[in-house]
Amino acid sequence: MPKPQTEPQPQVRQPPRSQNDENDLVTNVQIDNTDKKTDDAFALPGWVIGVALGAGIPALLIFVPMLVIASLKRRRADRRRTAERTRDAAAGAWDELLDRVGELGLGTPPLSTRPRTAEALEPQLAGLSVGTLARRTDDAVFSGREPDDAEVDAMWAEVIAAVEATREKLPWWKRTVARYRLAATTRWAQRVAVLAASQLPSPRGRRP
Repeated sequence: MPKPQTEPQPQVRQPPRSQNDENDLVTNVQIDNTDKKTDDAFALPGWVIGVALGAGIPALLIFVPMLVIASLKRRRADRRRTAERTRDAAAGAWDELLDRVGELGLGTPPLSTRPRTAEALEPQLAGLSVGTLARRTDDAVFSGREPDDAEVDAMWAEVIAAVEATREKLPWWKRTVARYRLAATTRWAQRVAVLAASQLPSPRGRRP
């Protein structure tokens, strides 16, 4: 028996599907303001920065040279005190005395013997018999013997104590100026001044 024929069903074309969903193109964007808030919380006012710079720069100009010169003085004293030979360490105590008093503004005769220098310094120094120290230094240097460590330490202790006692008797402004003086620099400036003066024409040689 033949099968009944069915009527063909109409075919409907489906619209093409998009590869990207519109919803996927829209995403939630979160802006992180954490850094900005943190920076704003720790930001210093402009006037604070101005005051810090105004006070900090002069402080650097004042204290940095002072620290540098103090370090140079300490190295100078350590080098003299720890000399290989004790006679050199004893002579270093005398040299340190002359440098320290020169930095304090006390006058010493140039190119003079230790006894004559002691005569000039005796009235200016407090708590030290400069003449005795000069004789002990000459003995340590020229006697041919090596003084023991205790003798050298005693000489250095006397020098440091006398310098500090003399410093305390000076006006505050002289003590402040002494912190910026370095004996080596002062001697160099004196030599330059003497050399410059020697190059000037003599008043007798000038024509009227």
